[in-house]
Amino acid sequence: MLLEELHSVRPDELELAAWNDEFRTKTPEELLAWASEQWGSRLGLTCSFGGAAGMVLLDMVLSVAPSTPILYIDTGLLFFRNL
Repeated sequence: MLLEELHSVRPDELELAAWNDEFRTKTPEELLAWASEQWGSRLGLTCSFGGAAGMVLLDMVLSVAPSTPILYIDTGLLFFRNL
């Protein structure tokens, strides 16, 4: 996919409204797969590994777009042995 074919990462109001309409009834996995197709290697997930919701999202991303980079955020709250 050429860079010119990718959608902007800063959508205007009309594009946001269209995305809201399109994804209102989609699953999180469908949204993540779409995002991976749209932005390719420009898509990434930030994660602090500190909560259940983050782990669920991490699992979803790795299921639908396994090449997505995971960016660890050190919040200083994890025990050393967990790092």
